[in-house]
Amino acid sequence: MRRGFTLVELLVVIAIIGMLVGLLLPAVQQAREAARRMTCSNNQKNLVLALLNHESANKSFPPARMGGDGTLPDEGNKQPADERYASSGFLQVLPQLEQQALYDAMNYGKIFPATSDSTVSDWTKVKSDVENNCLIQRPPVFVCPTSTTLPTLENNAKQATGCYALCAGTNGPSCSSGPISNPVKYYNTGVFFYRKRVKISEIHDGTSQTIFLGEVIDGHRPSSTNTWFLGSRHLDCFRTTDNPLNTQYEQGVVLNMYGNKASGAFGSNHTGGAYFAFGDGHVTFLNESIDLTSVYRPLSTRAGKDSVEGEY
Repeated sequence: MRRGFTLVELLVVIAIIGMLVGLLLPAVQQAREAARRMTCSNNQKNLVLALLNHESANKSFPPARMGGDGTLPDEGNKQPADERYASSGFLQVLPQLEQQALYDAMNYGKIFPATSDSTVSDWTKVKSDVENNCLIQRPPVFVCPTSTTLPTLENNAKQATGCYALCAGTNGPSCSSGPISNPVKYYNTGVFFYRKRVKISEIHDGTSQTIFLGEVIDGHRPSSTNTWFLGSRHLDCFRTTDNPLNTQYEQGVVLNMYGNKASGAFGSNHTGGAYFAFGDGHVTFLNESIDLTSVYRPLSTRAGKDSVEGEY
């Protein structure tokens, strides 16, 4: 007589297997997220080390945006229209990230100069097909594995996104009144903003207490555009601590940027906070409940009076 499983026995076995899988799955997901977090942290560490190597070689850090955009505060120091490069600080450190060929192909770090007016009307027109092909490149060091940001912009599939941005300081959308937004673009409180090349000696807080860069969410959306090779206030690798950590796009204090509501906030898809890289090379996970005025904002400045003591 042949023996086999009864239907009841088979259902019991299936149920037991289902329970075991259900118990194992969260552990597997946690392990995967831990690996993704480590990759994100390593990416930021490599980026901040590249910035430090650039400072060592050039005696200053690169600006968050290489050029002005026709609104320079010093009228006698206006850049010619064809020199108002929108290149980000990340683009400037490609050689320190072993991406020399990409840096050279992108016009040696000089992309998107204006050609007809004082603002940005022609900055979406690149000089050559070579540059155009480069704009779709997305080096892995700019990508957090946990991020849900799409590889290219929602409204421009020819430009690659990134998951990190340089920290300009505390002056964000709430400080953008006036015709030229000097407090945001040119006189911000952090290390990276328009044109100015900050020296390490100007960081009076100490590099271990000064945020250099952090994570950005929804970098493919128009209101939170984060193109890794561009610098533009409240967008594209230029963020501030004006809004709380993990403020969702179009929320909090916003500025109308080309018809979109930009908050310029840092944030991540990691649960509960985001990773930030500091000027001494260490990377820390900051909880989204971090105190905005006494801790988060002071950590983004270079001024000695804002030194933060203790754990954060």
